[in-house]
Amino acid sequence: MPLKAVTFHAQLRVALLLAMSLSLCPQASPAEEATVNVGVLAKRGREDTVSRWVGLAEYLERRIPGTRFAIVPLEFREVAAAVAENRVDFIFANPGMFVELEHSFGVRPIATVRSRHGERSVSLFSGLIVTRADRQDIRTFDDLRGKRFVAVDRDSLGGWLMARRELQGSGIDGQRHFRSLTFAGTHDGVVRVVLAGEADAGTISSEALDSMEEEGVVASGALRVLHGKRLHYNLDIGENEFPFPHSTDIYPEWPMAKLSRTAEEMSRKVAIALLDMGDDDPAARAARIAGWDVARNYRAVHDLYRDLRLGPYRDIDHLRPGDVWKRYWQTIVAAIAFLATLCVLVSVLVRMRFKLLKANQDITRMAMHDPLTQLPNRRFFSLIAENAFAQARREGWKVYLLLIDLDGFKEINDSHGHDAGDEVLRQIGRRLRTVMPEAAGVPDPPLPLCTAGGEQVGGVLRAEDYVARHGGDEFLSILIHVRENEALGAIARRILASLRQPMEIGGRHLVVGASIGVAVYPDHGSTLDTLIRAADVAMYEVKRSGKGSWRLYRPPQSR
Repeated sequence: MPLKAVTFHAQLRVALLLAMSLSLCPQASPAEEATVNVGVLAKRGREDTVSRWVGLAEYLERRIPGTRFAIVPLEFREVAAAVAENRVDFIFANPGMFVELEHSFGVRPIATVRSRHGERSVSLFSGLIVTRADRQDIRTFDDLRGKRFVAVDRDSLGGWLMARRELQGSGIDGQRHFRSLTFAGTHDGVVRVVLAGEADAGTISSEALDSMEEEGVVASGALRVLHGKRLHYNLDIGENEFPFPHSTDIYPEWPMAKLSRTAEEMSRKVAIALLDMGDDDPAARAARIAGWDVARNYRAVHDLYRDLRLGPYRDIDHLRPGDVWKRYWQTIVAAIAFLATLCVLVSVLVRMRFKLLKANQDITRMAMHDPLTQLPNRRFFSLIAENAFAQARREGWKVYLLLIDLDGFKEINDSHGHDAGDEVLRQIGRRLRTVMPEAAGVPDPPLPLCTAGGEQVGGVLRAEDYVARHGGDEFLSILIHVRENEALGAIARRILASLRQPMEIGGRHLVVGASIGVAVYPDHGSTLDTLIRAADVAMYEVKRSGKGSWRLYRPPQSR
């Protein structure tokens, strides 16, 4: 039985060390540099590989004059070292090896081979799990439990990894559920072992079986292909593009890849030549292929390696914070910078929004309030009054409008100046804004208390009442939920008593009084302007009769 191959990722570590040592060695001679070496994985042995692919070298020499090409057959364990040591310019290996080489050395696919399947050809392949056709006891994956199983190599994509992934998906672990798991080294070796009865079943690639049947290595129908329960299709292909027996998922065929050091001009010439190769070209017939396609997407192979935790994904479950930082520090720094910038922008936008809201509130307040007394102005008071009138209509109660005109204000303005007059209006506004305590009853309320400077301590209006500056030395107030004239009189007397309290302004004690006219909604009018005119008439009657009192408007017919 052949020895088991060394794992591919272990070979990569050795290859990297060799590459570092060789970087110190003298460069190749010009004569050696003139030869372009194409490394080919020898999955069926070196002799078979050379005989199959020497025609490719001759084809490329014809298409690219002045350049010599050589085929370098490589065993599984030799591929990584050949790439690391730059002993080849191009590498043709299975997609699984390509994924590892891409990660470790930066190789890049330039074309994907098309394999023959009878009269048809595709640039896709799959894995086959096979047993002898006469083994009636092995028909499904479950029948493989406790059996002897053979594969090509631990790192062979079509010769083990495809089958391993599919078996794991069906709940079968090769190490635990097989009686034995061995590796034959080549696809031909797997077939020979299975046909000889030395193993109960084995796995090979779909195109390898086709080739062996065409060559007569194995008789058609000598092997039975086993199928699992979870076949699915990556790459969005479907049955029409790959209508052949398969035991595993479908993957892109082998890529021809360039090394990172290989000149772009040479890579472009080789890629064009490969894509121009017809399926009837002698080189294609010798290699038993149908030409080449534009390089396919190898994401499906990456998914397989991620599922099996192989190659670049072998340590995905054991990454330490330091490993994450070392591997992704540029991305992490960029993400942190982006988030920091985003936070700064959000903070600036939030501050701007708050400033705009405050500015809007300030503008609204300025538009709705008197700048001197900070009481609502006539415009704001109109909205308040309309709302009070609407509620009164619904509830069936009355609204009382008070027009308050200061007595003696003109004399203070003339004698002490406008600044003193403005201060008087400000203190009057503060007194009118002071709310009556909840415990105080409306009838016969106690007189409000004032400081020596004339600041209001008690209250003149209730919480539900409204007051505004009408203009000059006049103020308006709306009283709601007042059911008796006696209560109206008590509130009016309280306002008059509060406004008569002395005010200390500029070291002098000044006294003003007030005359109040009252109109009632809806008895005296249904609009604010009508009620103001009615209250104004009542207020002037108070002025004519001696000031310092209040009066309810009486329509002319009731006088």
